[in-house]
Amino acid sequence: MNILHRYIARNVIASSALVVLVLLSVESLMEFMNQLTDIGVAQYSMTKAMEYVVLQLPTDAYQLFPMAGFLGCLVGLGRLASTQQLMVMRATGVSIAQIVGSVMRAAMVMIVVVTMVGEGIAPSLGERGHDLKAVALSHAVGLKALGGVWLRDGDVFVHVGEVNSHRDIRNVSRFVINSHHQLLSADYAKKGRLDHGSWQLLQVQQSQWGANAITAHLMSRLPLGILFNPLSVTASIKRAEQQSVWELYRSIHYRAKAKLDTNQYEFAFWQRVMQPLATLVMIGLGVPFIFGSLRTVSTGFRVLVGVIVGFAFYTLSQFFGPVTLVYQIPPFLAAALPTVLFATIGVFLLHRSNMKR
Repeated sequence: MNILHRYIARNVIASSALVVLVLLSVESLMEFMNQLTDIGVAQYSMTKAMEYVVLQLPTDAYQLFPMAGFLGCLVGLGRLASTQQLMVMRATGVSIAQIVGSVMRAAMVMIVVVTMVGEGIAPSLGERGHDLKAVALSHAVGLKALGGVWLRDGDVFVHVGEVNSHRDIRNVSRFVINSHHQLLSADYAKKGRLDHGSWQLLQVQQSQWGANAITAHLMSRLPLGILFNPLSVTASIKRAEQQSVWELYRSIHYRAKAKLDTNQYEFAFWQRVMQPLATLVMIGLGVPFIFGSLRTVSTGFRVLVGVIVGFAFYTLSQFFGPVTLVYQIPPFLAAALPTVLFATIGVFLLHRSNMKR
């Protein structure tokens, strides 16, 4: 029986890997076509565009894998059905539940590998790709390419141009207003450093607004007046889909503390948490399809059905993102609904397949 489990799992894994390669090829071509309008702008060359596309591949693979897993299951089991191998297995007493178990074992192996890629290297490579493009288009680095970030604490407003590390910031502007929203002072420093738990601006150019005149000063150091985590700030301005689960958690915490809307980030967070389960559900969904109406059809038709069902799942998952913002649906519920819906369909189809036998 172990040999049979490994044989089924090997077929599903091989087919899923092939589907991933095909989908990534299509996705890469489409992504490269999208870059054509930027090629030739500033220093953004065709080579840099190709490098950008390659750096996005791990993220694309992670996002497409529920669909790819479903297609891989259809193709792998479909090949066994076409060659009558599944029929022989059933005739020798192998139940549908045992076949599902073999598929789930394969799914768990793939989920572990893909999750390690998606949560481990994909965010950093994706960020590197976006930085590469930003640098080529605007000759800027880090936050500078994004226009920096604004912070506020009471009457103190701060603009941070670049974050070099968790203790080092660059190109910092600081503005202080009074209760009547009148500007009291404007400060600029090329560098700021975290010193004993508080941010200090170094070599500060300060301008103070008086009743009748503006006075300028040069100061060796000046307290920033705002305490913040540069890594959280950097994560908070990245698009949600570019962040890992841990970065999303930090972004949610930072935005909640700053009293900013967190729905988009919470939805992305719960989508990431649900991703392994969603992949498991989609791969498992392929089994009742093979033992149902797709048992005797051609491989091409199975692929067509797989693309339609997989794309429906992907579209539904993306659809609930804007819905959470517009209708204030709890992000966890919106992220879980597609998985719950397709899991219910899978259980129903499995039950119907068993009832026919």
